Amino acid sequence: MNRKKQGGFSRFGLLIMADDITIKIKKAAGRLMDAASCYPADGIAQYYSLNSKWYMPSINLAGEIIPLFYDLSEFLNDETYRKKACELAELIMDKKFRTVENLYTLPVFQASQIMSGLLEFYKHESDDKALYLIVKIAEWLASIQDPDGKWKYIFEGEKEIRFLTYDTRSAYVLLELWKLTGISRFYNCADKNIKFVLSQQLSNGWYRNNSPYPEDEAELRYIAYVMNSVLWSGIILEDKRYINSAKICADTLIKMQNNKGDLPVKYNKLFHPVATKTCCAGNAQIAIALFDLFEVCEDQKYLESALRINKSLCEIQNTNSDSGKIGGAILSERGSRIYSSYATMYFIRSLLKHYEMVLNEGESNR
Repeated sequence: MNRKKQGGFSRFGLLIMADDITIKIKKAAGRLMDAASCYPADGIAQYYSLNSKWYMPSINLAGEIIPLFYDLSEFLNDETYRKKACELAELIMDKKFRTVENLYTLPVFQASQIMSGLLEFYKHESDDKALYLIVKIAEWLASIQDPDGKWKYIFEGEKEIRFLTYDTRSAYVLLELWKLTGISRFYNCADKNIKFVLSQQLSNGWYRNNSPYPEDEAELRYIAYVMNSVLWSGIILEDKRYINSAKICADTLIKMQNNKGDLPVKYNKLFHPVATKTCCAGNAQIAIALFDLFEVCEDQKYLESALRINKSLCEIQNTNSDSGKIGGAILSERGSRIYSSYATMYFIRSLLKHYEMVLNEGESNR
């Protein structure tokens, strides 16, 4: 997008210059490659613990990380990341879904992770098997959707049937698939779900039914999943209703930033923080959305808030040792001893957005 130079942009500064961002991305990417290599038959390790080392391999995280590995391959000019993306995609297809029947045990949100990875794999490698599987998952999602657009769950140990608004991540991926295939059923499925999610939003930006726990509270990462998915869907469709929904949520969140620039980990439906820790993954996800809102809305406050979050996350990264498995990684939460592959993945994404802003600033100053 061609963006006018805005007052205060140079004055505020981008806090970290391009060379520094590249170094931080390289360090964090190296840790993700370690996480993707220690369980070659089971996906990607979700965490590195100072007590128990790498643990909890996830095939769903493998799906979500494939698009990032393609981007890193291009950004770092390193074919290793593309090759790892291909390995992960083959692992998903060969291990997770040997038969289509396995789809019927797949939670809706995890379906979005799998579809996202295989869709990027297909775009780069033109593997028809990947497209076949993506379409099958999409058809299954459409078949289990309620008429009003929601997807329902019966949680273990509970009798009540509930739904999760952050499952709209799958609606966003369905829109991506619709763009690729032109299959209108996928558009209709996504459109119904996003409209339903918007019906769950309160005037303060809060999305109801947005936590796997029954109380009226949600962690920042769940809020980010909804806000990002609705925003990106609005960008795809050029629909201001969806973009405005994300703006309302973002406008409330940025008021919660503390002096360090980060956001608390958990909120109630009044959008009041109910925990003081920092969720690094959630903060990085919010930063990504704020960068995108700045691009769409050209409002300086979103850029400044995103940069403040990134500055805080970079400080957390800087506290890590440069030796061993944690150098360059990001904590699950500030103060914990767990280094999260999810947090590190989103941190890299936010830094890539940051890097783009540095380049744009350089161009506008010429």
